[in-house]
Amino acid sequence: MKNYILDTNVLLHDPNSLLSFDENCVLIPIEVIEEIDRFKREATERGQNARTFSRTLDALRSKGRLSDGVPLSTGGKLKVVFQKPGENGQVVVGSKTVDSRIVALALHIQKAEPKTRTILVTKDINLRIKADALGLQAEDYESDRVMIKDLYTGMIELTVSAEKMAFFRANGELELNGGKQYLPNEYCTLLDETNPKRAALSKVDSTGTKLLPIIDADGSDSASFDECLELLLAIALPACLGFAITAPHIANVILGEGFRSMAIVVMPIVSIAVIFQILSYQYLHISFLLSGRNSFYLLNTGSVLAFNATLSYFLILRFGAAGAAWGRLAAELFGFATALILTRWAFPIPLSLRRIARVLTAAMVMAITVRGADLAFAIPDKYAVAVVIPAGVASYLVMCLALNVAGARTHASQAVLAVRRIFAPKGKQETS
Repeated sequence: MKNYILDTNVLLHDPNSLLSFDENCVLIPIEVIEEIDRFKREATERGQNARTFSRTLDALRSKGRLSDGVPLSTGGKLKVVFQKPGENGQVVVGSKTVDSRIVALALHIQKAEPKTRTILVTKDINLRIKADALGLQAEDYESDRVMIKDLYTGMIELTVSAEKMAFFRANGELELNGGKQYLPNEYCTLLDETNPKRAALSKVDSTGTKLLPIIDADGSDSASFDECLELLLAIALPACLGFAITAPHIANVILGEGFRSMAIVVMPIVSIAVIFQILSYQYLHISFLLSGRNSFYLLNTGSVLAFNATLSYFLILRFGAAGAAWGRLAAELFGFATALILTRWAFPIPLSLRRIARVLTAAMVMAITVRGADLAFAIPDKYAVAVVIPAGVASYLVMCLALNVAGARTHASQAVLAVRRIFAPKGKQETS
């Protein structure tokens, strides 16, 4: 049995703190009740907590006199304490303040009951320091504190043998053994015990008895990754392809005569190289991140730099600046291929040929439209850009809707509904 003396700030912080001390004795100084009375008129959370505590204390009066002690539902006891006439307690510094009177009362109780530990519970740091200096144990109120590490993350890690990992990748499921209860849709990172960096992402099925891959073993039913790839390609491919086609006009407009001929050759090649660079760094490298194989970043990037430096050296000697551009394109193709191969030993990343074909078809129609408009209108470069680019954008958007590239139809429908809501009469908006 312990005596816990509660300060006002504890009750204002948590009005139900009376029930947080198990089967011990909770002591409320009369000074605390007087302070609570001052706060209960506030229209704040602090005022609400003060009123809640007052109602709780009033309800406990039905169990007996508070000065004698009443039982709590936790098995402990609540008692309102005060110094009786002639019990001045130990004199403390600044004894006229409420805090000093509470400390003096706590010291008196400690002296009167030497066999029972007396603890002052307060959220006031200075009061805890003052109590400690006078030989009184003081603690902060922490029963409502939640530690981040104790929160449920929705994720678990399981280490399995290499055979089970191979079975999981081959069959797309793995039975959960050991009798432990797992939650449906709980995410799980499977780790190979022979190589912890070799991992697979999975989730618990609806029955809680087996693991299913987030990406199917064959990589054919990974909607989220496929959508990311299609959206990334739907943005990068037409932009780079359109820049490559209109490069002669752009070079003639923004560059001087000494650089135009070189730029007209180099810009389209570099534009195509950027497509493979984006696919490698913005998509395939996700595999290295998910598997924790950071060394693959260095391996892939380092091999690309070495390949580019070696090949460009010979190409530049033979073809000059154009050789450097061709070297860059070859290096990005090499980087894309090696990154794709490395994903087989990291986290399998799908490449949906169906989605790639849709984007490629829309982009090729755009390219044909831009090139046709360029040949049809024999106009100066600065005006040609203003004609062929809108024509290319329009044709690409039409093809995206026709082929539903990256869910274009859904996004278009949502945009139309949003516009209708904005411009709809006020009365219709309210009824809808």
